Amino acid sequence: MIQKIVMYNLIVLTFDAFTYLFMNEKYRGYLKVNDYIRLFKNPTYRKSILTKIFIVDFLVVLFFILFK
Repeated sequence: MIQKIVMYNLIVLTFDAFTYLFMNEKYRGYLKVNDYIRLFKNPTYRKSILTKIFIVDFLVVLFFILFK
């Protein structure tokens, strides 16, 4: 189960990084991975990404318990 949680957390981070880097049409070619890493210094963004990760973890544990 821990492996599934880690895998889904990495999927959440990857999806979030791709949406940050490629969904902004104005800066699409100019944003780099360093810009995304620098975004983690923002407390509001950090709270947002942690909330997404906790929701995914909760759902993984819930489905693991229900469909074991």
